[in-house]
Amino acid sequence: MSDSFKGSISSEESAKILSKVIKKNFPNCDTISITTADGGEGSIDAMLSAFPKNDGDLPKKIYGEFSDPLFHKIRCAFGAFRDFALIETASAASLTLMHGKGDVLNATTFGMGEQIKAALDMGYRKIILALGGSATNDAGCGMAAALGVKFRNYCGNLFIPTGKDLIEITEIDLSEIDPRIAETEFIAMCDIANPLYGKNGAAYIFGPQKGAKEKDLPLLDDGLRNFEKQSGKSLNEISGAGAAGGLGAGVSFFLNASLMSGIEVILDAINFEKLAENADLIITGEGSFDSQSLFGKVPVGISRRAKKLGIPVIVLCGSRGNNIKNSYEEGITAVFDITPSPMTLDDALLQTKENLYFTADTIMRLIKHIGGNL
Repeated sequence: MSDSFKGSISSEESAKILSKVIKKNFPNCDTISITTADGGEGSIDAMLSAFPKNDGDLPKKIYGEFSDPLFHKIRCAFGAFRDFALIETASAASLTLMHGKGDVLNATTFGMGEQIKAALDMGYRKIILALGGSATNDAGCGMAAALGVKFRNYCGNLFIPTGKDLIEITEIDLSEIDPRIAETEFIAMCDIANPLYGKNGAAYIFGPQKGAKEKDLPLLDDGLRNFEKQSGKSLNEISGAGAAGGLGAGVSFFLNASLMSGIEVILDAINFEKLAENADLIITGEGSFDSQSLFGKVPVGISRRAKKLGIPVIVLCGSRGNNIKNSYEEGITAVFDITPSPMTLDDALLQTKENLYFTADTIMRLIKHIGGNL
């Protein structure tokens, strides 16, 4: 159950390769393949892979017409499960939808709010939000506007704030917010701890990768500061407030959402302990495994739980950082870099499938040679 190897193969593809290798070396071995993610793009697919269809034809993707980051209508989906709905910020508000031309000044989370409303209309009163992959810096104000929140500027005019005009908010009116929100549990999958504003906040850290120029950053940052001021709440120091262009703060303020580690939410939802209780070995991985992986990434999230169950964990990765010794204290048994020799990034990405297969096969052959059994 590995994360995707970004830029090369998906979590599902890596799971198929590993299952094939294990069956080759241990034909009688039972394997369970679980697609995983940590709260970004692919979170819906990860959840869907872990839940079988039930009598109500769930889980499945619910498609509809929702707003993209520039208010254009597109067809996209959220996940519908028996007990909860799962909405990816990236499905309606991602950089991918900007076709390589980030416009963080004008980007909105309005489509995410439309998806939340659709889930509420279906009767869901537990909604999980995957915050990764956004193209926005609107602190979730677009989302809130779609749910009935009113924003006014200095002239008393109503408007839907985007990154460039958060600074113009003089009033946030919650009186007409969808009343069903108060009846609903919201959980946000968030794997960064950045504050809302400041040099380590949403604008300065993530704005440039969303198309912001250096001259835009003070405006975006001041807008986030103004949003906090108009909210009347202390939002900046909430861990993860700066996630997804301030959406972490937004879902906390507008939806009273709990911000949690993405992999922890997924492992809870799929009942990881029950699935793993009879396992002899867990293989996981991601594209790059380094010191940052200790902060809530897929392999470490899995290993911490596997450690409590006494199950060894092997990590396979495209590249391995130097400072990973602390990962062994988190329950990881061994880490293997699948790249066999120095090569360019482009070559490594092209050879990911072959390299993953070869490395996994080498490990299985070694286990078999020393008399191990799976």
